[in-house]
Amino acid sequence: MSSESGGKGGMSVLNIRRSHQEQAMQSRQSNSVNTGGIVVTYGEWPRPHTINQPESSPAYWTAKRILKHRRSVDQAFHFTGLSTSPAWEILLDLYVAEENCTRVSIKSACIASCAPATTALRWLKVLEVKSLIVRRSDPLDRRRSYVSLSDEARQKLKGVLASL
Repeated sequence: MSSESGGKGGMSVLNIRRSHQEQAMQSRQSNSVNTGGIVVTYGEWPRPHTINQPESSPAYWTAKRILKHRRSVDQAFHFTGLSTSPAWEILLDLYVAEENCTRVSIKSACIASCAPATTALRWLKVLEVKSLIVRRSDPLDRRRSYVSLSDEARQKLKGVLASL
């Protein structure tokens, strides 16, 4: 008897290895795509039955809520990407400032955006074009301007914030 033969129903170790290799190849082929001679295999990710049940993770539900709220912000303002842009930070800051009866200068709005000044100024212009903010000159110093929420933006913000 050769050193490669084994007990498994008379199959040799070499045959068992081939059998496992063939099974692995068949598994890979069922998860692969042949694109002009190049085979791309999609078998490295865990199978659905091996993935943890996300419902048991508090982080999963937190992430779902954040995504839902971001989407609701974008939908309420008809502005895709608003909730992930410096513009959202500006709108929230303006809302809080108005609730505190505080005026917000252009410079303060730029700082509130947590973005470089040029980026913040560009976003302020976008918000103004979309009629979400109103820009007013300081009556005492014409070099300075203040921004505030438009009535429409204020109502939309109240609705979005109430749903959180």
